[in-house]
Amino acid sequence: MSGTSSSAIWHDRTPLLVLGTGTALPGDPIATEELLTTVDRRLALSLRRKGLAIAHKLGIHSRHLCRDMARRLEAPRKGHRNPELAAAAVRAALCEAGSVAQDLSYLIGHTGFANALVFAQGLLRAGAGPVAVVGSETGSVYFDPHRAAEDAGQLVNLVQMGDGAAAIIVARDDDRAGARLSEVFYGQMGRGRVHGLAVTDGGSDAPRCGLGFPEFQHDFASIRNSGLELLLHCAATAGDIGAESSDYILPHQANGRMAAILATPLGVARERIVVTADRLGNTGSAAIWLALAHVRPTLRTGQTVLVLGAEATDFMFGGFRYYHA
Repeated sequence: MSGTSSSAIWHDRTPLLVLGTGTALPGDPIATEELLTTVDRRLALSLRRKGLAIAHKLGIHSRHLCRDMARRLEAPRKGHRNPELAAAAVRAALCEAGSVAQDLSYLIGHTGFANALVFAQGLLRAGAGPVAVVGSETGSVYFDPHRAAEDAGQLVNLVQMGDGAAAIIVARDDDRAGARLSEVFYGQMGRGRVHGLAVTDGGSDAPRCGLGFPEFQHDFASIRNSGLELLLHCAATAGDIGAESSDYILPHQANGRMAAILATPLGVARERIVVTADRLGNTGSAAIWLALAHVRPTLRTGQTVLVLGAEATDFMFGGFRYYHA
């Protein structure tokens, strides 16, 4: 994991106690072939062949969705709205921590996990009590299947993205037994680059939009050209701060082939790279916490995980080292 990052980064070595993690996934998993067949049948489209080819390249076999894809535009199912999933993930984390919501000093909801962790670390250093951080994604509600027949980026969205939420509760290290995360870092290398993912028309601040419905645009060519560079930059930064030595590496879950993509450039065996996107899809803001929550039960006491997060909206990156206990 050699290399030197050139941009300034924020870094804090202070360990944080991990009190609990929790996840919430909407409904049963839906396989890619089932999804495409359902969309074609219900909406009289012909996306199956192209969609399966893209999904195969991405290594995405299934995902969870907050909607049924019964109509072009539809709301999430009852209980699977974004705030409901986020709340369920926090409740699960509180349950693992043996705590209740009133024990929290702060709750941070985010679209970029690294940014949120910076805020959490600052609050804890300032004397706050336990802080919950939650990432949630219900991007499927922005998807119009008819647009997938016109725009390759929208077809990628259909087969790549997944919905869900995940949370972590952290506290100041008080020497009690338990898991920890440390070596938190954050940086950005997006100046002058095209946004890889964006809601460029409409959204909460501007409900009216040219298409009649807010669309989550996906410049997959930009991400293909810059995504690996971003993750390798993140890994180089981890090396610069002395955090690269770990039993496992958990990268942002962009697709189900992350182990094959990163093993050679990082110089590690594929089995040391954590991958959940093959069965959960790219869950965006929830991806890092979902993958960490899924891998924790498989770890032995004393094992470590280096987390490498990357966000293609503004090409931000960040990470930390997780110690299991």
